[in-house]
Formats: sequence, C-alpha cells, structure tokens
Amino acid sequence: MRAFVVLTLVLLATVSARSAEANPLDRWRVSCGADAGSISGSGGNWTFRTSSNHCDGGIFKQRAEIASDKIAPSHRGTYRFSTTLSLASPSSETLTLFQIHDGRLGCGPPLMVRLGADNRLFVTGDYKIGTQPGENCVRDVLSSTGKSSARLPRDGSAHDFAVILDFDGQSGFRVFFYLDGALQLSGQYRVSDDPRLFRSQHFYFKHGVYSQDVVPYEMSSRGLRVDKVQLAQ
Repeated sequence: MRAFVVLTLVLLATVSARSAEANPLDRWRVSCGADAGSISGSGGNWTFRTSSNHCDGGIFKQRAEIASDKIAPSHRGTYRFSTTLSLASPSSETLTLFQIHDGRLGCGPPLMVRLGADNRLFVTGDYKIGTQPGENCVRDVLSSTGKSSARLPRDGSAHDFAVILDFDGQSGFRVFFYLDGALQLSGQYRVSDDPRLFRSQHFYFKHGVYSQDVVPYEMSSRGLRVDKVQLAQ
C-alpha cells in the first residue's frame, strides 16, 4: 500500500490537462428527480437544497443530485471533476458529495466521496452481491489512504474540490482527491472474481448531497467541469 501511495503522489505531481473535450461525463441532468426547489441551475453552476430521496433502492432518506451520462466499464481514460463548493449547514450529518455509480440497486456504489462529522473527507466503495434490490453487500472494499488532513467547513465559505478518476478498462479505477489544490487522499477500486457479485453495467458521475437522514443545508457548486486529463508516466 505504501508503494502505491508514493507512486500516485509522483504521478499526480505531473498531471497535465488536455484541452477541454466534449465527453459524456460532462453532461448533466437531475438524478431521479427531487423536491420542488431543491435543485436549481444548469451547465457548470448548480445549487442544492434539502430533498427527499426519489431514487429506487437504498436506505438513505435525503438526496439532491445531478448525474452525468454513462460510459462503459470497458472504457479506459482519466478524467478530472472539478468545482468550487460552498456548503452551509448547522448539521454534522455525514454527507456524500460525489459518487461513481454503476446501475446497482442497494448497497453503496463503487465510489462515494463523503464529508464526515469532523468536516474531513474520505472515500468508500462497496461490492453488491447479486442483482436483486437490497442491502446484500460487501462493505468498504475500496482501498484508500484514510481521511483528508484538510477540512471542508459548513460555514458557506468557498473551496476548490477536485476528483481525478483513472479508469482501467476492466471495471476498475484509481481515485485521487484534492481540496484547495492539495492532494488529500487516494484509493483504488478493483473488480473481484467472485461470481456472486454484481457486475457494473456502466459508470456515471453523481454530484450533490446524499445523506442517510434529512438535514437542512444549502450547497452551491460553481464552475463545475469534467476534463479529460493524462497522468504522466
């Protein structure tokens, strides 16, 4: 694990952005629907507020998210999701701010970038057993370097938020998370050869606020974009 972390730090130090290209991961729509007034905006500027969960499956009660178009699990490439976030909330509820989803109903998706009660960020990812809806899961299979050292406060202040995803073309990926330009954590989602497990049908991004309980908040996301990038070898 230590060798993996050192390697990724070297790679990320020389990430080079290609010119912006139209890609399905940079086209957004409201995910599953939301309560009236809970999601507003378009393009690269969005505002999210408390909403009941309109998606099928799962046990979380609050969701206001947008979703990108889909790519195949066999897709290879590296993408940088970046935005400036401002979050205001009196609650310390754990909030999910970014996801990679794959079509499963129930269990956590392959990736969730989450804000804990201490305002530090961390990443999680699950396997799902079978194809039927429900919480038949193998939890926390995404290897990661722990929690961010920096914090994302809930006081409405603006912070640069970036996630780099490196898809391997075999239904797996590496993830690198930055806050205010500094690398905070990294991780990797690998596909298991266990035949009982759900196989990803596609990958797509989700962004907004997703939480187990319904809590008051408002989050703005400004300058949101997804760029195709290249990790230096």
